[in-house]
Amino acid sequence: MRASAWAILAGALAIGACNSSISELEQSEGAARAEVEFNENYLVVYQRVRKIALQCRDGNVGATASLEIDNELYDELGCGEVTSRLNSIGLNSYNYQIRIERTGPSRSILRVVSGGTVNNQIAIDIVTGWAQGSLRCDGL
Repeated sequence: MRASAWAILAGALAIGACNSSISELEQSEGAARAEVEFNENYLVVYQRVRKIALQCRDGNVGATASLEIDNELYDELGCGEVTSRLNSIGLNSYNYQIRIERTGPSRSILRVVSGGTVNNQIAIDIVTGWAQGSLRCDGL
């Protein structure tokens, strides 16, 4: 049993090495991508996504790895970003990056890229669902 736990950890680290930076995630050929437009201010969409991402993180902390959510609002640029990364023994694996941009006074666009998960499209579906009010965390 102990050997299989180490094998799983080694596999997770090998997968994690694939997206050790945001730029690697963005350039990954196997990553899934999506864009969704909203008739809402980008701040409203950003806060909704950020809140659920942080809530989902709280339920996914383990002894050897932790799920980190980095979020930043760039008000002067009219955008915000939320990024998920798995931190395991000091190594980062970026799972998804969400960018919400202002496209008009009450309009915004969400762009998301997901890589390094078992099913990147499921992560895309969950994340875009957050922007629409979903509270789903399972599957990430």
